[in-house]
Amino acid sequence: CVQVQQPLQGTFQVLRGDGTSVGTVIMFHCPSGHQMVGSGLLTCAWKGNIAEWSSGTPMCKSEAHSA
Repeated sequence: CVQVQQPLQGTFQVLRGDGTSVGTVIMFHCPSGHQMVGSGLLTCAWKGNIAEWSSGTPMCKSEAHSA
């Protein structure tokens, strides 16, 4: 799989694997006051003959405070 980019204002950690190999599991974290948009857990797996992430990289969105 391609190297994962760190989300804006967020971080990620590799739970398993080396970050690009099939079987790699990556978990994303957003800072407090931010909401994650998308899946926070990505897995690299074979789809046909191409290795792809289970979903797109999530984003960290600042939580808008409702008045």
